[in-house]
Amino acid sequence: MEEKLNITHENLISNEDFIEFLDKRMLGNIGEGPWKSLTICHGEECFEHYGVTTYQQIRRKFESVKNLAGVYAYFIKNQKTECIYIGVSKNLSERIYQHLLESCNAWGHPRYKEAFKNYRGEVDFYYLPLGDQSKDGDYLRSIVEKILQVKYKPILHSIKL
Repeated sequence: MEEKLNITHENLISNEDFIEFLDKRMLGNIGEGPWKSLTICHGEECFEHYGVTTYQQIRRKFESVKNLAGVYAYFIKNQKTECIYIGVSKNLSERIYQHLLESCNAWGHPRYKEAFKNYRGEVDFYYLPLGDQSKDGDYLRSIVEKILQVKYKPILHSIKL
Protein backbone atom coordinates (compact mmCIF):
# COMPACT_ATOMS: atom_id res chain seq x y z
CA MET A 1 0.00 0.00 0.00
CA GLU A 2 1.31 3.43 -0.95
CA GLU A 3 1.91 5.82 1.94
CA LYS A 4 0.48 9.33 1.59
CA LEU A 5 2.48 12.33 2.67
CA ASN A 6 0.92 14.37 5.39
CA ILE A 7 2.42 17.82 4.87
CA THR A 8 1.16 20.48 7.22
CA HIS A 9 2.35 23.93 8.13
CA GLU A 10 3.76 22.54 11.38
CA ASN A 11 6.14 20.06 9.76
CA LEU A 12 7.53 22.25 6.97
CA ILE A 13 11.13 23.35 7.21
CA SER A 14 11.21 27.10 7.86
CA ASN A 15 13.57 29.76 6.54
CA GLU A 16 15.05 29.92 10.03
CA ASP A 17 15.83 26.18 9.92
CA PHE A 18 17.88 26.63 6.75
CA ILE A 19 19.68 29.66 8.18
CA GLU A 20 20.40 27.73 11.40
CA PHE A 21 21.77 24.85 9.29
CA LEU A 22 24.34 27.19 7.69
CA ASP A 23 25.11 29.02 10.94
CA LYS A 24 25.93 25.75 12.75
CA ARG A 25 28.49 25.00 10.02
CA MET A 26 30.02 28.50 10.25
CA LEU A 27 28.85 29.23 6.69
CA GLY A 28 25.95 31.55 7.44
CA ASN A 29 27.83 34.38 9.13
CA ILE A 30 29.50 36.25 6.30
CA GLY A 31 32.95 37.42 7.33
CA GLU A 32 33.44 34.75 10.00
CA GLY A 33 34.77 31.18 10.05
CA PRO A 34 35.89 30.03 6.59
CA TRP A 35 34.84 33.29 4.87
CA LYS A 36 37.67 35.37 3.42
CA SER A 37 37.64 39.03 2.37
CA LEU A 38 39.07 41.61 0.00
CA THR A 39 38.55 45.34 -0.28
CA ILE A 40 37.56 46.18 -3.83
CA CYS A 41 37.23 49.53 -5.51
CA HIS A 42 34.41 50.09 -7.98
CA GLY A 43 33.89 52.81 -10.58
CA GLU A 44 36.37 54.94 -12.50
CA GLU A 45 38.13 55.81 -9.25
CA CYS A 46 39.48 52.23 -9.23
CA PHE A 47 42.24 53.19 -11.70
CA GLU A 48 43.74 55.71 -9.27
CA HIS A 49 43.03 53.43 -6.29
CA TYR A 50 44.99 50.53 -7.83
CA GLY A 51 47.62 52.75 -9.49
CA VAL A 52 46.93 51.36 -12.96
CA THR A 53 45.84 52.67 -16.35
CA THR A 54 44.11 49.70 -18.02
CA TYR A 55 41.36 47.24 -17.17
CA GLN A 56 43.77 44.36 -17.79
CA GLN A 57 46.09 45.67 -15.07
CA ILE A 58 43.13 45.78 -12.69
CA ARG A 59 42.19 42.21 -13.62
CA ARG A 60 45.60 41.02 -12.34
CA LYS A 61 44.85 42.48 -8.91
CA PHE A 62 42.38 39.64 -8.26
CA GLU A 63 44.57 36.68 -9.21
CA SER A 64 44.53 35.45 -5.60
CA VAL A 65 41.00 34.14 -6.25
CA LYS A 66 41.54 33.10 -9.88
CA ASN A 67 39.78 29.84 -10.80
CA LEU A 68 38.30 29.67 -7.30
CA ALA A 69 34.60 28.74 -7.20
CA GLY A 70 32.43 30.05 -4.41
CA VAL A 71 29.69 32.22 -2.95
CA TYR A 72 30.39 35.93 -2.55
CA ALA A 73 28.86 39.02 -1.00
CA TYR A 74 29.41 42.74 -1.43
CA PHE A 75 28.92 45.02 1.57
CA ILE A 76 29.12 48.78 1.90
CA LYS A 77 32.63 49.50 3.23
CA ASN A 78 32.92 48.92 6.99
CA GLN A 79 29.17 48.28 7.36
CA LYS A 80 28.51 44.56 7.68
CA THR A 81 24.82 45.33 8.13
CA GLU A 82 24.49 46.82 4.62
CA CYS A 83 24.67 43.94 2.15
CA ILE A 84 24.70 45.11 -1.46
CA TYR A 85 24.67 41.82 -3.36
CA ILE A 86 25.14 38.06 -2.90
CA GLY A 87 26.09 35.83 -5.81
CA VAL A 88 27.93 32.70 -6.94
CA SER A 89 30.70 32.06 -9.43
CA LYS A 90 32.90 29.31 -10.82
CA ASN A 91 35.70 31.88 -11.09
CA LEU A 92 35.64 34.61 -8.44
CA SER A 93 38.34 36.76 -10.05
CA GLU A 94 36.34 36.93 -13.30
CA ARG A 95 33.15 37.79 -11.43
CA ILE A 96 34.88 40.59 -9.48
CA TYR A 97 36.20 41.92 -12.78
CA GLN A 98 32.75 41.75 -14.43
CA HIS A 99 31.12 43.69 -11.58
CA LEU A 100 33.93 46.25 -11.68
CA LEU A 101 33.34 46.79 -15.42
CA GLU A 102 29.62 47.14 -14.73
CA SER A 103 30.34 49.78 -12.07
CA CYS A 104 32.39 51.72 -14.66
CA ASN A 105 29.55 51.33 -17.17
CA ALA A 106 32.09 49.71 -19.51
CA TRP A 107 30.44 46.32 -19.99
CA GLY A 108 27.66 44.10 -18.77
CA HIS A 109 23.95 43.62 -18.60
CA PRO A 110 22.11 46.98 -18.39
CA ARG A 111 20.32 46.03 -15.15
CA TYR A 112 23.60 45.31 -13.36
CA LYS A 113 25.31 48.38 -14.80
CA GLU A 114 22.48 50.48 -13.42
CA ALA A 115 22.65 48.78 -10.02
CA PHE A 116 26.43 48.71 -9.54
CA LYS A 117 26.98 52.30 -10.68
CA ASN A 118 25.42 53.37 -7.36
CA TYR A 119 28.12 51.55 -5.37
CA ARG A 120 31.40 53.10 -6.39
CA GLY A 121 34.56 53.45 -4.39
CA GLU A 122 35.65 50.88 -1.84
CA VAL A 123 33.37 47.97 -0.99
CA ASP A 124 33.99 44.92 1.18
CA PHE A 125 33.97 41.67 -0.80
CA TYR A 126 33.55 38.47 1.21
CA TYR A 127 33.89 35.05 -0.37
CA LEU A 128 33.49 31.46 0.66
CA PRO A 129 35.36 28.91 -1.48
CA LEU A 130 32.71 26.28 -2.08
CA GLY A 131 32.34 23.30 -4.38
CA ASP A 132 34.20 22.50 -7.54
CA GLN A 133 33.66 23.34 -11.21
CA SER A 134 31.07 20.57 -11.67
CA LYS A 135 27.29 20.84 -11.95
CA ASP A 136 27.04 19.49 -8.38
CA GLY A 137 29.27 22.38 -7.27
CA ASP A 138 26.89 24.79 -9.03
CA TYR A 139 23.91 23.34 -7.16
CA LEU A 140 25.67 23.53 -3.81
CA ARG A 141 26.67 27.17 -4.34
CA SER A 142 23.14 28.08 -5.47
CA ILE A 143 21.57 26.57 -2.35
CA VAL A 144 23.91 28.46 -0.03
CA GLU A 145 23.43 31.66 -2.07
CA LYS A 146 19.63 31.50 -1.77
CA ILE A 147 19.71 30.88 1.99
CA LEU A 148 22.12 33.81 2.48
CA GLN A 149 19.88 36.05 0.38
CA VAL A 150 16.98 35.26 2.71
CA LYS A 151 19.13 35.98 5.78
CA TYR A 152 20.89 39.18 4.60
CA LYS A 153 18.28 40.66 2.22
CA PRO A 154 20.79 42.32 -0.14
CA ILE A 155 19.88 45.79 -1.44
CA LEU A 156 20.18 44.77 -5.11
CA HIS A 157 17.86 41.81 -4.62
CA SER A 158 15.14 43.91 -3.07
CA ILE A 159 14.97 46.52 -5.84
CA LYS A 160 13.48 45.68 -9.20
CA LEU A 161 16.35 45.40 -11.65
